[in-house]
Amino acid sequence: MTLQKLMNDEVETINNCKYTLNILVFAINCSWRRLSLIQQIQNEKHELSFLIQLVFTYEQIFDFYRALESYQSLSFLKNMNSLCWQEVALYSMDNGQTQLNQLNKTIYDCFVQLIRLAAETGNRFMQIVGVWGQGSHYQNLGQYEKAQEFFQNQLAMSYEMNERGWQQSALSSLGNLYQLVGDYQKALDFEQKALLIACEIKDIQAEGNSLANLGGIYFQLREYQQTIKLCHQSFSIAQKIDNRLLLTLSLNHIGQAYKEIREYEKALNFLQSALKVSAEIGDLKIRSAILQGLGDIYYRIDKIEKAIESHIQSLDISRLIENHFAEAAALSRIANIYKYLNNYARALEYYEDALQIFQKIGAKDGQQKVLFSMGCTYYQQKNYSSAIKSLQAALFFAKDINNTPAQAETSFVLAATCQKLNYYPETNSYYFEAKELYAQLGNDIQMQEMAGQLNITLPFKDDNPNEKK
Repeated sequence: MTLQKLMNDEVETINNCKYTLNILVFAINCSWRRLSLIQQIQNEKHELSFLIQLVFTYEQIFDFYRALESYQSLSFLKNMNSLCWQEVALYSMDNGQTQLNQLNKTIYDCFVQLIRLAAETGNRFMQIVGVWGQGSHYQNLGQYEKAQEFFQNQLAMSYEMNERGWQQSALSSLGNLYQLVGDYQKALDFEQKALLIACEIKDIQAEGNSLANLGGIYFQLREYQQTIKLCHQSFSIAQKIDNRLLLTLSLNHIGQAYKEIREYEKALNFLQSALKVSAEIGDLKIRSAILQGLGDIYYRIDKIEKAIESHIQSLDISRLIENHFAEAAALSRIANIYKYLNNYARALEYYEDALQIFQKIGAKDGQQKVLFSMGCTYYQQKNYSSAIKSLQAALFFAKDINNTPAQAETSFVLAATCQKLNYYPETNSYYFEAKELYAQLGNDIQMQEMAGQLNITLPFKDDNPNEKK
């Protein structure tokens, strides 16, 4: 067997594994829809029958999180020997997760083998495919430093080969990676370069992807109108080339942006449209992000049960596909709800879990957001010493990633916390820092809103009342 034939076999194995994964993902969404219909007609016998079928049906193996929830919620099962069925479901779910992990491992092993064979044959094109594949694999696992190493190698190889398409791919991958770790300026720089190359080589799909990615970066920079503008452009390209994944990504970014500017009706329309398309194409990663957005909206319009349901679904999916960043984000959102319900102890448990994951994967932006939320929670508990520790750590990360809005709000809450402990020099220092930053941002109103949320009385005292004049 020739080395070229071996390489072709590795590529075929990768494609077969990806095809199998897509079939399983499609089955998940079909099972959710069928279970929902059965529950709507409130037929307990049919619901139980369907759940048992789920247990034994391999193609729907990943839907047992929802199945187990239904088992536990059905009161009539208390009088039946349902425990054995739950054990079967758990066993099958574990087996399904093992199958999923084996498929992902097979894909990774094939990329490794592809690089080795390509090196032996001198096939630089196959080698760069393998390097890109390994980078993507490590990114999906949340091992961002390893992913960066492979994407940098891909970029260097693409310049050596003068392959503009692969240069664009590597730049875009690095942009996405820096966005995940919270270095938005670097993310912006790489993605803008990727967009220029995409336009230069007239790769309309790459252009659409870069526009959507830029929309996501501007969202993190809180430039929501720019997100909407760019993602409407990527949406138009997605429609033109019939790329439903890009369509879903664009709809999601637009919906998330409308959520942040509080146009909740528009946000719900875009996110629900995105959720529908994500179910049709079977993309669980984007589905998880959309569910988080929907959960945020339901939380803000005081539909708490719907908010919790959306975030738990997002958490289950994230854990299923081992998307650690999304898992931590879902945990922090569930914590936000418990904080809103004044269950501060439970909120802090979820924040701690989220923080550990963000620390493990090196996501500085995620760490900053969770530490800030923990600081606010401690503040509301009147545990001001712990609040200061969390908030100072949050401010460190906000400065490290050059996130000015985060610096402003963190400095402001630090000022309020220091005032509670009569640390007047620190109060003044943090307060005037926050005031200056909010002025730079042209958003003094946000400072007033933050004061209202935490019951902070403004203006702050400018000096120590016990100090002699």
